[in-house]
Amino acid sequence: MNRLTMLLLAFLLVLSTVLEGCAGLFRFTPKEDAAPAMNMTFTRVFGNYMIRSPEPMKIALADTGWSALELYEDADSKVVTFYRDSGRVSVSVSATTPQKLRTDGVKDYDPADPDSMKIWKMLEKEIRDFKAPAGDSSAAATIGSVVRTANRGHVCMSDSIKNKCTFVIVTEKGNWVISGVVAPKDVNAEELGTRTLSMIDNAELSDYEKHATRVLKSYGVGMSIWYNWEDEDANPDRDFSKALLIRRGGIIDFGGRLAFNYSNLLGFNYGDAWHNWGWRYMTMFGFRIYMFSAFVSPFIGAHVGLGMQYDDHYNKFADKFAINIAGDVDAGLVICRYCKYQVELGASYDAVEDGFFNDQVFGAFNFYAAVNY
Repeated sequence: MNRLTMLLLAFLLVLSTVLEGCAGLFRFTPKEDAAPAMNMTFTRVFGNYMIRSPEPMKIALADTGWSALELYEDADSKVVTFYRDSGRVSVSVSATTPQKLRTDGVKDYDPADPDSMKIWKMLEKEIRDFKAPAGDSSAAATIGSVVRTANRGHVCMSDSIKNKCTFVIVTEKGNWVISGVVAPKDVNAEELGTRTLSMIDNAELSDYEKHATRVLKSYGVGMSIWYNWEDEDANPDRDFSKALLIRRGGIIDFGGRLAFNYSNLLGFNYGDAWHNWGWRYMTMFGFRIYMFSAFVSPFIGAHVGLGMQYDDHYNKFADKFAINIAGDVDAGLVICRYCKYQVELGASYDAVEDGFFNDQVFGAFNFYAAVNY
């Protein structure tokens, strides 16, 4: 093995470590912030923000142009505030525990009350706390009616300068989501708040979530049909062998057509009573392109990396063993692409060189099924 080959192998091993580490850290970039207390996530998606609780509820800002964010959190709550139009419009959303509401002084808060009564008391507090600018006597006449259902409600108020709406939702787990919309008189704060807090069933996905980046692990099994290179002296007849295939990898899915992924492939064939046996291992990095974004998404892809193979059909170890550049092309489809668990079915062709930049290769056709999550 020449010096160039050794340098290349060292580079690929370092790259493997770095990229696998990056894949694990990707979900913790500043674009996504997870609250330890309430387990709320605030994710920026194509210039907009999606807010997701651990319950069957997704909250997304309804309009574009939100350019700033402020964050506050303590042991029992988390508040995030967004601004638009140079700060003229703001939307704040908080996840709050019942304990936090009691310490905030919601009048006569009683855990035994039905949710609708708790919401009423919360909105009454908002009305009491609403203060118009000095000299504005019209504020009392501009408090809208309280709108309530079994688990949500809102009230809107206005003075001579601004509109303010407070929306309250009691979640299935008994926590609270409270949103405050403040906008100038020429903006319909109630409509903006209603669209922002649109409830979506857990089985459905908004466009925001379909285009959110996901980092997935992938485990699969399958079958390989591999072959070795022909040589008049060492191997006059090319041999084809069936083998068990085990796949482990990861996918960084950007939600649209493109995804980055890496895979580790292990194949093994015990031969004929442990004669003419072989094994192979490959670690590769690359990309895939989805044909379209749907429940079932076909894809094609290509990868490059490092491969090793041992084939006991040969007599000399130098002929039996190969470690060098490897690459593959693959195609398949992902079923339930936007679900928590995906099923992937695929086929690929890969090859690893026995020498460096020559035409002697070990190749394989692979067929597999995997679970991504």
